Amino acid sequence: MWPAGAPPAPIHISQLYHAGVYEQIQAAIARVAAGLQAAEQVMEAGERPAVIPPVPATIFEAAATQPAWARECVWDTGDVNDCRLQTAPAVLA
Repeated sequence: MWPAGAPPAPIHISQLYHAGVYEQIQAAIARVAAGLQAAEQVMEAGERPAVIPPVPATIFEAAATQPAWARECVWDTGDVNDCRLQTAPAVLA
């Protein structure tokens, strides 16, 4: 059963979040990846890398970042351009 209120397929991964949240998630990942990439480049040059500066933790809670129709289901996001419904919304008795 397709979630009530969900847009029609295909669903881009960004649609599983409120406007701008997916971009925030991507930016948080990019900050961590940049530190790792810099350390990798130093190691490839044969040097001992400096300590990778810590990145503040960012928490994205489903209840606050996703529309109700998205957070009630499990989504296969293997193809970010065509996320597939894995479990139907929970039915409350």
